[in-house]
Amino acid sequence: MRDDLSAASRDNQKETVTARSGSEPVPSDQFSQVSRTVEFIEELVVIVGEDARIRYVNEAFVRSTGFAKSEVIGEPATLLRLEETPEELDVARRLAEDGEWQGRFQARRKSGEAFPVSCRVIGAVNDHGDPSGIFIIASDDSRLTAAESAAHRANEELQQRLDEIARLRKLDGQHLQDLETANEFLQQANLEAELANKAKSEFLANMSHEIRTPMNGIIGMTILALGTELTDEQHEYLTIIKSSADSLLKIINDILDFSKVEAGKLELETIEFDLLEVVEDVVAGMAILAAERRLELIDTVAPRSPRFLVGDPNRIRQILSNLLSNAIKFTPEGEIELSVEFVQDLGDEVLLKFSVRDTGIGIPPERQKAIFESFTQADGSITRRYGGTGLGLTICRQLTHLMHGEIAYTSEVAKGSTFTVTLPLRRTASATAEIAGVIPQIQGTRVLVVDRNASSRLAVSRLLDAVGCVAHGAQATIEAISLLKKAASTGKPYQVILLDLRQTEPAPEEFVGMVLGADNLRETRIVVHTSSCRDNDRENMAALGCVEFLMKPAKQQRLLGAIAEAIGVAAPSGTRESAWTELADESAADRHVLLAEDNAVNQKVASKFLKKFGYHVTVVSDGREVLDTIFTHPFDAVLMDVHMPVLDGLEATAEIRRQETQRGSARIPIIALTATAMKGDRERCIDAGMDDYVAKPIQPDELKAVLARWVTK
Repeated sequence: MRDDLSAASRDNQKETVTARSGSEPVPSDQFSQVSRTVEFIEELVVIVGEDARIRYVNEAFVRSTGFAKSEVIGEPATLLRLEETPEELDVARRLAEDGEWQGRFQARRKSGEAFPVSCRVIGAVNDHGDPSGIFIIASDDSRLTAAESAAHRANEELQQRLDEIARLRKLDGQHLQDLETANEFLQQANLEAELANKAKSEFLANMSHEIRTPMNGIIGMTILALGTELTDEQHEYLTIIKSSADSLLKIINDILDFSKVEAGKLELETIEFDLLEVVEDVVAGMAILAAERRLELIDTVAPRSPRFLVGDPNRIRQILSNLLSNAIKFTPEGEIELSVEFVQDLGDEVLLKFSVRDTGIGIPPERQKAIFESFTQADGSITRRYGGTGLGLTICRQLTHLMHGEIAYTSEVAKGSTFTVTLPLRRTASATAEIAGVIPQIQGTRVLVVDRNASSRLAVSRLLDAVGCVAHGAQATIEAISLLKKAASTGKPYQVILLDLRQTEPAPEEFVGMVLGADNLRETRIVVHTSSCRDNDRENMAALGCVEFLMKPAKQQRLLGAIAEAIGVAAPSGTRESAWTELADESAADRHVLLAEDNAVNQKVASKFLKKFGYHVTVVSDGREVLDTIFTHPFDAVLMDVHMPVLDGLEATAEIRRQETQRGSARIPIIALTATAMKGDRERCIDAGMDDYVAKPIQPDELKAVLARWVTK
């Protein structure tokens, strides 16, 4: 701003400034309190004293301009602008007349680059009512301005080409060659317009990144809170918060992925993965939501399907999660089934078909052609009864095509829909069809599956038959009693009963008492396997004598382990699922991690996770502090945020690697911990000298696994 800014204000009548101000002036003795309040907001904040020198800037100013606080505090305000402009003259005039000013002008970065800002300038007065400085709140408009300029240029070029075509069309046939040239110009203009649209998509992706940072704090602290001792009411509230945050993150990720695809920046991984694990993890993530809506959720993987494959498991999870989420959203009652079928052997690859079938509302014929379009839903009414961004199916189609697959659907109103995704996936060297948790000792075990849902009953029976059990099904407890009596009379009683709690006549409690009270069934054991769980069901069924309680759909390994334990066979390790609060790793003891993170909330989230794992943690706030600390203490790894003030994570990493070479010291594993998730971000971190990459919001299991690779291996 101008050197004489405060002087220009001082030359006017004091009472005029106070009387005409659109808002209350900011007393100078409140500057320190204000600075504490605005330190971490996203807007740029600058406080200038009555001597026209800078008294305070916040962290957003440091990130945007490249100036360190020490480089600007105490310097003249003219440091921030390139040259005097009419807009700046207007600032002084308006401050003198009204006490505040709003508008746009050019500011200056440390590099000398000019950039546009939208800002509000408010005059401050001292206790005597005299002007004592100004308070500036600004936003960096450079990204938005660039995108708008690109789009404007492309639109102007397109209009020029269209005008040229209109003129050429008036000419006779001898000018056909000119018309063809004009068409080439039009194609070029269309290409430039597409590039402008991609610039907008990148801007949208950057905004999504900014949202992911506070989301890391919300989700991380909620996970930590859920791992503490809580009342039922507190646990319910926090679970709702976590569910809502996950829903918001899904919307953000949908927008980010859509932006990546539109800008050509989405890449696929090619790694080995466990097909059954992917399917069961997706279903487990949706089980609570399905249970809340009293929906039966079923998963089946065809026996011929190879279990270990090569591809992008995270994108397959994303496709299946979107399809299951839609199915649950649009199914008021009934069932949802995720199935995997072996379609064809292609030599080095196999063709698999993933299907998600529901008994929901179906898709009206007039809406079916548009369901894969961006921001479109089957329910397009104003009320938006079902909610959502309308991007889920669009992203499913885009990801499927990127993996050289096909997506299709069939639907009938009021009867339901089936979405199918057919993907070619590469075999591993030992790609065989395997069943998780196979326990030889349970082969020949006679199991009665009591479940009123036919699809669930059939899926479980087929699995048990495939591992060597002898399985039969009963739709109701009254039918089960008949089968139990018949089997006992032939000397081949059922050894295990899998009981769903959605039963009547007799009710589950009465049925359990009848079975366990019968002399000829004293060796029969009951395992509850249900999708319906009321308060105290687990405790009540255990008190009646049931040996295990599983929520459907239980993972194969967990289900077979429960049957083994029911007949007195020790289940292999890994058949029981552990809570996140049991994530402590003995191998992490006495290991020290340096955490570099400038956001106070994210510091707390990451350090709490690390301490839960068993690590000792030292926290620093920027890259300069990393360099001051890294060689003074023995650290086993560094978790490095990328975007930090003073010295960013990439610069700090490069300097660490340089000093390691100079000192001849051992290489310290450096893991990027960042909210950037665009194409090339991981590569950029690796190229800078980092060893691995974890995206925010932090998922505890993922962070633990990455640390295990570099610290506790």
